[in-house]
Amino acid sequence: MTLFVNHEGVPLFGTVESGHRSDKTLNTARIDRLVDALSPAPWRELIYVADSALVTSPNLARLERAGIPCVSRCRETFAAVAAAKAAAWAAEAWIPLGRHAVRADGATSWASEQSGVIDGRSYRLVVSRSSASDPRAQRAVDRAVTADRDTLERTARTLAAETLACEADAQAALDRGPATAAAGWHRVSGTVVSRTQQTRRGQPRKTGGGRPPTPSPRGTSCPPSTPWTRHGANGPSLNGARLS
Repeated sequence: MTLFVNHEGVPLFGTVESGHRSDKTLNTARIDRLVDALSPAPWRELIYVADSALVTSPNLARLERAGIPCVSRCRETFAAVAAAKAAAWAAEAWIPLGRHAVRADGATSWASEQSGVIDGRSYRLVVSRSSASDPRAQRAVDRAVTADRDTLERTARTLAAETLACEADAQAALDRGPATAAAGWHRVSGTVVSRTQQTRRGQPRKTGGGRPPTPSPRGTSCPPSTPWTRHGANGPSLNGARLS
């Protein structure tokens, strides 16, 4: 059943519909019937309020043509939603809305006004957040944090066991590895440790004067400005990657 009511909850008109019919197409029919039932003058005085099933490209286009404003929840399938959320968190200009329930443990809400473009039309978007978290959403976040930490720890162990030809290569690997592995839930810091290993007994072999060539067992090379240190067959290794 569909039912149109005014701002005081008084029914205006309604229809009986099949329960298998999509709410998205039902909203399309409701908008058309509303336009047919009312003259253009009252359209400017009403606001079409419905759930997220209202927000489809055809429905928004119909409301735009009729000049009927609407209030709804925008679905995550629109790119404007993610952009509005990111802008709200970046701006950190939340407007306090207070508690919805008059009790000590009542949830507190905040809102941030943004704007977005959907199908070439600009809309006012309001991003809201609450101090109460959805248990399912909280569990999803906990799983994501745990998975991110596990990935970083595996990456740290791999980097700590790796040896490279020079300190510059080791620092580049340290900078690159955690950045590509992390999902953003943790901050990563690490230290490059230089370790010299001699591959034969006795003194290091002389090369006839001048600066010896920099060893590059893995096919990498050091920049010319890198101070030379004899590393034997291994060279500096990555060590001490920390999670915070």
